[in-house]
Amino acid sequence: MARGLADMKAGRVVSHAEVKAWLERWGHGPPGPAPRPWKTRG
Repeated sequence: MARGLADMKAGRVVSHAEVKAWLERWGHGPPGPAPRPWKTRG
């Protein structure tokens, strides 16, 4: 729990909308790569 809260506080999060869109692609061809946390995007 503490690790998750620390990630959230540091901005390492993925929006619900991104995860939902990714999951909705499952079963309809390749889902593509999993969403990456905001702070790790380059």
